Amino acid sequence: MLVNRNETVFLHPGDIYCKRPIDFIIQLLSCMETNGKPFKKAERLHSVTLISSLFEHGKSMFVYPFKVVYWEASEVVFPPVQILVVVPKRTFKHAVDRNRIKRLIREAYRTNKQLLWEKRSKDAQQLLIGFVYVGKTILSYAEIEKKLILVLHRLS
Repeated sequence: MLVNRNETVFLHPGDIYCKRPIDFIIQLLSCMETNGKPFKKAERLHSVTLISSLFEHGKSMFVYPFKVVYWEASEVVFPPVQILVVVPKRTFKHAVDRNRIKRLIREAYRTNKQLLWEKRSKDAQQLLIGFVYVGKTILSYAEIEKKLILVLHRLS
């Protein structure tokens, strides 16, 4: 890595150019975090009408610590799969705990979504999934990931 007097940092010619070294570090870390599997906003289910139809018309299954509600929408929209993560306030009173669980679930989904996307990208329908966390305690990332992989295999 070379740093000149203007504090422009670059790894290799043609790669990342930044005015300040901290910008370079931030860009490098953001590339390393996702490992080429980003979880974009379009993959999150945030439409009120789609959420209501998911819980109204969807099917459900239970894999502890998740109650999974899923529905194949007739629309052809990118992305082929959208997810919703719900952690009840009744069970986890502190927002810090709810946010941590949601982060763990989203990260486990992000790293394993190719299990579902490979088969779903060929279909003409969009799959909407709602993960409702029904556990009473905060499980470790390894346990959440193991259960989420099981759910993704069942859905594919």
